[in-house]
Amino acid sequence: MKLESVRCSLSFVIRFGSLPPAVAVGSTTVQVFASTSTGVINHYQKKNIDYQMGITMIIGGIFGTLTGVLLLNNLQNIGAIDNYLSLIY
Repeated sequence: MKLESVRCSLSFVIRFGSLPPAVAVGSTTVQVFASTSTGVINHYQKKNIDYQMGITMIIGGIFGTLTGVLLLNNLQNIGAIDNYLSLIY
């Protein structure tokens, strides 16, 4: 099953079903982690990994994650988190 179809299915269940958004996000995250991990193992076995690019992506991912957490915490503190989440979802 492709990732896009998982996201579409979860989006449909959230809107028209009774699946809480946190559960849907957690489920998608687990699926993305599993498929990414198998890809990394496959490329490692083929010696097809650019370590410099990987480190760059990890640093960027950590920076983006921390920035997102700070932004959402600030929105929650000022009481605007519900408006923000309803706008993007």
